[in-house]
Amino acid sequence: MAEAALAAKRLSMRLPRRFYARPAEVVAQELLGCLLVRRLPARAGGAIVAGRIVEAEAYVGEEDRACHAHAG
Repeated sequence: MAEAALAAKRLSMRLPRRFYARPAEVVAQELLGCLLVRRLPARAGGAIVAGRIVEAEAYVGEEDRACHAHAG
């Protein structure tokens, strides 16, 4: 079965909010390898598109100089 079809079957398996309520470094690390799935609107054909997360960045807030919010 194609990866997009498998992803469609797992659409209801969303990560709970508590998954994200942890340090950014931990969340970013655990997102690696996950599938990001989106069902397009009906006007766009209703297709399901999916991609595997292979890279993630983590910022620890405004005090992190790499974060866009650091400059205000």
